[in-house]
Parts: sequence; C-alpha cells; structure tokens
Amino acid sequence: MVTLSDFTERQLLSDYKFLEEAARLHDVAQRSEAPRPARQLPLGLQNFVDEAQRRGVKYELLPPGMQRRKQNSSRFDRRSRTIFWHIHWHFPAAKESVHDLRVSEQTPLKQILQQHISLAPGNSVKRHALRLYVEAGLENLQILMKKEYCPANKPEFHHLDVDMFLRQLLSGKVVIEFPVLIVLLPEEKKNYSIMQDAADVRESNAKEEPFSTTL
Repeated sequence: MVTLSDFTERQLLSDYKFLEEAARLHDVAQRSEAPRPARQLPLGLQNFVDEAQRRGVKYELLPPGMQRRKQNSSRFDRRSRTIFWHIHWHFPAAKESVHDLRVSEQTPLKQILQQHISLAPGNSVKRHALRLYVEAGLENLQILMKKEYCPANKPEFHHLDVDMFLRQLLSGKVVIEFPVLIVLLPEEKKNYSIMQDAADVRESNAKEEPFSTTL
C-alpha cells in the first residue's frame, strides 16, 4: 500500500494511465459486443409471414397498434398448409365496404365476391346496399387491387382475373397486412389507371392451353 506521503507524481501518473487503459478496454468490449437480435414476431404470425413470402407475396406488416394491423385476421393453418386471408372489399359506387375474415387462398375470386351479391338467405340487406353491383352482374364487374408505393397523384391498379385463385392473384404483389380489393361497375373503369401484370398474362394463357404430358 502506498501512503499519502509516498504518493508521488509518478505514481499518480501511473494510476491515471491504468484507469485510462481500463476505460479504453471497456469501450472496445462494448463496441465489439454482438448486436442484440431484433425483437421476434409471435410464432403464429412469423409462420404466416414466412408462408406468404414463400408463395411469392411481398408481404409487409404495419407497426403494432395501427388500425389495419388490429383488423387483420389472416392466418396460416399448419394442418392444412393453407393461408386464410382477411379481405377488405370496397364498392366505390355504393360507398360501402365489406370484410371477409378468413378466406382460403384456394378459393376462386368470383366465388368469394359472389357471396356478397348473391340471393343467399340473410343477404338481403347487403344486396340492397350493393344493388348496383347486383344489377350489373358478376360477369360485368371489374376487380382491382391498388399497387402499393405509387405516387399519390398517380395511383395504379392491378386488374384481377375473377376466374383465378386467390393464391395465384396475390403472388408477386405487395400486400400490406391484408388485400384491399376494389369492385367497379363497367362505367367506372375509365377512372382508374389499370396495369396488366406479366404474371397475370402468363396465367391467363396457361388457362387457355390444355396441359400436355407428351414431349
């Protein structure tokens, strides 16, 4: 032990250097520490995101607490290996919106829409609100999906083939939380900038060509 009387300037400098070196080593250790992993999603939600991306969907989540995040009821069923999508339907001419909470990705789009404009029991209130669409007939309606990240003053829309399955239609598209589909009357089409996806063209051609097993 060094007494106060023996505490020379040299010893003071030595102690200062020791403390300085200790501080430097501590700083180096902190800088080299592995970064903490990002907070993981709940297992069920992570499985859903992984499966959506595996199907070619460019899937994105909103921050917790956002209204669309809270509304989203989309789920991946591990037993059937099927995604069940939450779908938001928007009918501009009627100023009405309808939500489907769990729709199998293996369902044709026209079958999903038909449920909202059909003569099914208990559907009279909905049919009255959507009477313009009912009168136009399913075969004359246009189904669109907004292309994400377009300039606000130049929105573009994907045209969706009603004969295709939901899984096919969402592949290659950006989906934020869940699909929002817009149903148009024939006369409304001119008000929208509609793009034809290359993938949709290929799918349409494939439907018209019979599958051949010969080489």
